[in-house]
Amino acid sequence: MNFGIILALIALVALGLSSALSRNPVRKIGPNQVMFFRGIFDSAILLLLVISFRSFTTFSLKYTLIALLIAALGFIPLFFFYKAIEIGKIGVISPVSSSYAVITIILAMIFYHERLSYFQLFSVAFIIIGIILISTNFRQFKSSHLFDLKSGLPYAIITLLGWGIYFFLIRIPSVHLGSIFTSFVIEFAILLVVASSIAVKREKISLPDTRTLRNIILISVSLVVGVICYYQALRIFHVGIVSAIGSATPLIVTAYSLIFFKEKLTPQQLGGFLLIVIGIISISLVR
Repeated sequence: MNFGIILALIALVALGLSSALSRNPVRKIGPNQVMFFRGIFDSAILLLLVISFRSFTTFSLKYTLIALLIAALGFIPLFFFYKAIEIGKIGVISPVSSSYAVITIILAMIFYHERLSYFQLFSVAFIIIGIILISTNFRQFKSSHLFDLKSGLPYAIITLLGWGIYFFLIRIPSVHLGSIFTSFVIEFAILLVVASSIAVKREKISLPDTRTLRNIILISVSLVVGVICYYQALRIFHVGIVSAIGSATPLIVTAYSLIFFKEKLTPQQLGGFLLIVIGIISISLVR
């Protein structure tokens, strides 16, 4: 199996776990507060890793500034994702926001001149269709209003577009700075943007309760593992394939709910689950 795919699979599990753990803290203390405390832990962990693995880091002022600009862009979909899951129905939000790989793949094919075989395209299609099936509640879609902010769906669409562009662009600084340093620059920049937003809005920062804080620390650790593996995979393998695997986080969220909350899969979710697994295995077999 290609090492880039292995890294993408690790990123999938880690980022999926981070998403699964985010819902309760976001609903309890709000998206800005979660991103603020998460950013502190992310930045601290990544700074330690940068210091510990200096030999894997190449500093470039030019690409550091590019990473900072991309981070500013990355804050937008992240904020709107948290906003969407705060007010909207997860059965509507998750499949829309997780379909960002379609945008990334199209951009990678146009600007990076990536070419996927028909077999790879079918595998990617399986993953995307599986994401939609595993995380879509069609009854909720019927009752939601596309342009009604209260549904959270407009925020999910912004997330879809933003993440699609973000994961296309992030390959640029990752190639030149290394995945660990790029991750630090991105997460620290997002922390600064969040802190500035909180200051402008004059929001009160208060330390969360022990359980919420513990969840945020777990979110941070999972996220750090996920982004480092994701960015490294983007450096060495097809952006389109890595983004397709990485976007399949509903697979992990569903598995988490199945294991820890004893939720049962509907036939539709089971079909989506199997399609994602088949798609990932199919891509993994391609050399």
